[in-house]
Amino acid sequence: MVLCFSNVTYAVMSGFLILLLRERGQGAVYAFSVFAFAVVFGRGALGSLPDRLGPRKTLFAGLALMAIANSTIALTHSMAIATVASAISGLGYAFPWPSLAVIVVDRVEPSEKAVAVGGMTAFYDIAVAGGSTAAGAIAGHFGYASAFWLAVGSALTAMTVLTITGLGKNHQLGQRHEIVH
Repeated sequence: MVLCFSNVTYAVMSGFLILLLRERGQGAVYAFSVFAFAVVFGRGALGSLPDRLGPRKTLFAGLALMAIANSTIALTHSMAIATVASAISGLGYAFPWPSLAVIVVDRVEPSEKAVAVGGMTAFYDIAVAGGSTAAGAIAGHFGYASAFWLAVGSALTAMTVLTITGLGKNHQLGQRHEIVH
């Protein structure tokens, strides 16, 4: 559930960021590229944070960054602010997958790690499909900004599920994980 809710941000950013900015008369040349670069940078340069700080902390941080950035995008009429918010959203989006992968790998036997990560990846794809469909339906009825509010609500819902379930609380810092990508 946490993976599904966290991936609504990707569906919304890839499907509606440019449309929203163009609708507002803003040049949208770099906003999605900035988001994508921030995701790649975050996963490459900061991808070890779930192991070093704990997957729960990095997951919360990523979800919070997405909620803040997506609400900023929904509200702003400034291209500069929208571009910075896109970078923050991308940085936040960089954390859920590796954080959840650490949690998944912690919970299965070594012989099941590849299957577990493969299953998690399948849920990622399902989440993007479902998130895109929901965002499209909402945006079609209420406007493009509403898709970003869906992403905000989804990130907050993921944080709530994380809090209620205690997911990731039992992680031992300093463990090494071999995760199949």
